[in-house]
Order: sequence, then structure tokens, then C-alpha cells
Amino acid sequence: MNETKNFENFLSQLISYSLPLVWKIILVIALILLMGYLNYKLNKFYNKYNLSTKIKNAEYLKLILHILIWVVTLFLIVFTLLKSSPVLILLFLIFIIIVLIIAVSDLAKNVIGGILILIDRPFEHGDWIRVGDYSGKVHSKNLRNTEIITEDDSLIKIPNSYFITNAFENLNIISKNKQVSFIVEVPPQPEISRIKTNLIEVVSLSIYNSLNKPVEIIYKGINERGKMEFQIKAYVFDAKYESEFKSDVQESIAEIFGID
Repeated sequence: MNETKNFENFLSQLISYSLPLVWKIILVIALILLMGYLNYKLNKFYNKYNLSTKIKNAEYLKLILHILIWVVTLFLIVFTLLKSSPVLILLFLIFIIIVLIIAVSDLAKNVIGGILILIDRPFEHGDWIRVGDYSGKVHSKNLRNTEIITEDDSLIKIPNSYFITNAFENLNIISKNKQVSFIVEVPPQPEISRIKTNLIEVVSLSIYNSLNKPVEIIYKGINERGKMEFQIKAYVFDAKYESEFKSDVQESIAEIFGID
């Protein structure tokens, strides 16, 4: 009887000790997940509304908000641990050490690269850059990565550590002009030379065309839709307006040749 009673007392004490411990572990994990979610939403809001082009020093404001989120979350975690048992504190420290071992190397490099980019400002939103095998227009930048949009409208995230170990080039600083090449379709016409003349005129009259730069029109043949394809090679006066340049030329061609 005494052994049974002792065992029941042991179970009762174990349960009363474990339940608060489990809830505090769940609370710490929830705080970490909440911090990640808030940082994600902040980046999404920043990119959605292009705040870098609307607010001066928006990058620094976003950095301050990120740091504020981290500080508040860590404060809440520490406050929770101070009221906890040594076992929970030890488990949390072990968890932090494991996370640091796994992530700190790459994360530190990315954060250092992001801070250097924010301080040195080697490129701005809309600049056309080339780094390693990547080339495109800067869409956004944060502490971890820089997003660029390539010529084929693909969005690529480049870790900021890549800018530390690889040479990169800001084409807008060297020259704002950038050669662009794209395909346009024209309804079948009898005289190819006349079509080329019209296309050269369309490109030359575009407000985004770079003056005193050559315009080249190459006939590519008839495509599967029965349309004549022409490749246009021209220069936009500023790389950040590449998309606008292509759209302007396409609209003018549609108007001239009656394309719906």
C-alpha cells in the first residue's frame, strides 16, 4: 500500500511539474514563430507597395523595425525563462546553440552583406546590375537577400553574401543606356523592307529610345500563328525603363499595323 501511495505521489508531482514546463516550451516556440511571421509580413508589405521609391531612407526604417521585432521577441522569451525552471532554461540554451551552429555562418554573411549594401548604397531600386551569372533590375533589397528581375521577367533572390565574394557591376553608373532585344509580330505584308522601315521609325520615335544609338531590325520568318516575326535590337536611354520601352514599341506597332 505504501509503495502504491508513493508511486501515486510521484506521478502527481511529475504531472504538476511537467505541465507548466510544457506550456512554457510551447509559448517560447510560439514567440519564435510569431517573430518569423511578423518579419515575413513586413518584407511582403514593403515589397508590395514599393516603399523604397516612396519613402526616403525606407531601407533603414525597415531595418529598425526588424531589429525592434527581434528585441521585443527576445525580451518576451527571456521574461518567460526567468520564471521557469533551470531545465527549461537549459533546453532553450541548447536549442539556441544548435540553431546558431546550423544557421549563423550563412546568415551572418548575408546580414553583413546587407548592412554593407545599405551603408555603401552601390545600387538603388530600379538600377540594372550584373553579379556573377546573374543580371537584372533591382526589385528590392533587405538584410538577407537582394531581388532582381531578369530580362525574361523572372524574379531571382540573390543572397547578400554573394555580393561579398563576387564582383558586381552597376550598369546605371557606367552608362544608363542598355541594349534590349525582343521579338514583335506583324501581320503578313508583301514588302519586308517597308515593314523594317516602319519598325525603325516606331523605335526611333519612342520616348524611351536612346538617341544616337543604332536600331537593328532582323526578319525571323513566319511563326506557327502565321505572323511575321521581327527581332528588334535597340537601346533604352535608362535600363530601369526597359519594360516601358518594350511596351511603348509594342503598342505603337499594334496601332500602325492594326493588331488587336
